[in-house]
Amino acid sequence: DGCVLEVSADGGSTWKQIGESGSGASFVRGGYTTVIATPPGKKGAELAGQSAWTGNGGDAFAEVAVALDPAVYAGAALRVRWRLSTDATGASAGWWVDTFGVHAFTPARGTAVLLR
Repeated sequence: DGCVLEVSADGGSTWKQIGESGSGASFVRGGYTTVIATPPGKKGAELAGQSAWTGNGGDAFAEVAVALDPAVYAGAALRVRWRLSTDATGASAGWWVDTFGVHAFTPARGTAVLLR
C-alpha cells in the first residue's frame, strides 16, 4: 500500500506526481519513502512499482514541502490530490492528511510556492 501526491495545472484534467518529469513540482522535504511492492501471488496495488509514502507510521507525523515551478503554475487552476493505492494483503485504519496549506515565498532565484 502507498500514497502519492499529485498536482494539476489545468483544473484536474491531467495529473502529474510530484517529481515526475514535466510536473514542474519537486519535494523540498518529506519526499516519498520507498517503492510500492506487490507481494508474490497477490493482486498488486494500482501504483505498484512507483515511489510513494508507504509502511505503517503509527502515530508518526511527516511534514512535506513541495516547490512548484512558477513557469508552470503561475495563474494556473492548481489542484492537488493524494492518491492511495492498496493491495490484497491486509487492512488497517487508513491514511490521514492534516493541516494543508499553500504558502508563497521568494528564494534567491525567483518565486516559488510551497505546499505544506
